[in-house]
Amino acid sequence: MIGTLWLAAILSALALNDAIVLLMTPVLIQAVRDAEVNATGPLVAVILGANIGSVATPLGNPQNAYILSQSGLTTLEFVSVLGPIAGVSLVVTTAMLAVQHNGTPIKSTVSVPDIDRQWAISSGTFLIGTFVLMAALPTVPAGIIAAGMGICHLAWLQLFRRLPGEEVLAEMDWGILVLFVGLFVLVGSVGDTVLVETLRQVGSGLGLAGVTFVLSNLVSNVPAVVLLSTAVSDPTGWYLLAAVSTLAGNATPIASAATLIVLDQASRRGVDLSVVHLIRVGLPVAIVTSVLATVILLV
Repeated sequence: MIGTLWLAAILSALALNDAIVLLMTPVLIQAVRDAEVNATGPLVAVILGANIGSVATPLGNPQNAYILSQSGLTTLEFVSVLGPIAGVSLVVTTAMLAVQHNGTPIKSTVSVPDIDRQWAISSGTFLIGTFVLMAALPTVPAGIIAAGMGICHLAWLQLFRRLPGEEVLAEMDWGILVLFVGLFVLVGSVGDTVLVETLRQVGSGLGLAGVTFVLSNLVSNVPAVVLLSTAVSDPTGWYLLAAVSTLAGNATPIASAATLIVLDQASRRGVDLSVVHLIRVGLPVAIVTSVLATVILLV
């Protein structure tokens, strides 16, 4: 379970956490089935690790990319401040899980498939190239760089690996896309209400952290960041918004798209991941790590 937590965290610092859990969840479910191990613990670890690890970089999650594009921060500044916070949060979460759970190593009899080295090298090259460009071109919005490299990677797959377009479309999770559309429609409809305008007056510091945590668990963290971004004017506020909105994603399923993806993937494969258990484990982790991040940034 701890190994799953760390693997999800490390991968989610390097690539979008939604994509990481989409890839990890089916593999993990198959592994625990073959090993005849309860899937709940490992799946919860994937969720916690993906959310915590994504704090570290602008590529980790959508709200970080949005914050980088709106704040004027450089990629190096972002990583130098939030990378250590992600690391500390991961260590604290590891300790909390170790106290709550007695991990059982998974001994699967499934043979390890051959690695497609050409695909791994090319994909790794695109990923590293994205980070290099973001660091070398701080004035170019991170979203443009990430989207451009993503399009180039997809074009490479089509040209040199001949991946059928219908297969790509068939594997897309349309339900998650519809969910995001609905959330942003909701954000657009409440964006100018008196309630939201009141929330935007919280300023910075503890008030911003508290409102970010609560709002992230009401409308999900990406819409919450979009709504609150107009209330932030200093670097500390941006770091606080990024850290707390992401760490709050572990509290409830609605707070993070990555959590919803894991729940959806588990349900499709006949695994009943208890939401009550998820909240019982994730809420304390979210509170402790969010408070810790707030203290580090404000002290």
